[in-house]
Amino acid sequence: MRTWLFAFAALFVAVLPVNAESFVVSGDHGSKLQVETIARFEEPWAMAFLPDGNLLVTEKPGRLHLVSQSGQKREVSGVPTVAYGGQG
Repeated sequence: MRTWLFAFAALFVAVLPVNAESFVVSGDHGSKLQVETIARFEEPWAMAFLPDGNLLVTEKPGRLHLVSQSGQKREVSGVPTVAYGGQG
């Protein structure tokens, strides 16, 4: 649960306009967590970890990206058209 929560927070921190690519935040009980941007997205909507450790990320406009563990982002083709608007 803790890993999932951290990954979820890191995904949305990655889309914030920050100058630093890596920074440290304080966690529970005084622990330090280092957050590192590995990929940037436009309006991320959902994500799912694959068994091989890669990550699928969708964006509101309908794009689907495959992100490798090393941070390489590749758009997946063949995704159905999305009626973008009014979500959330």
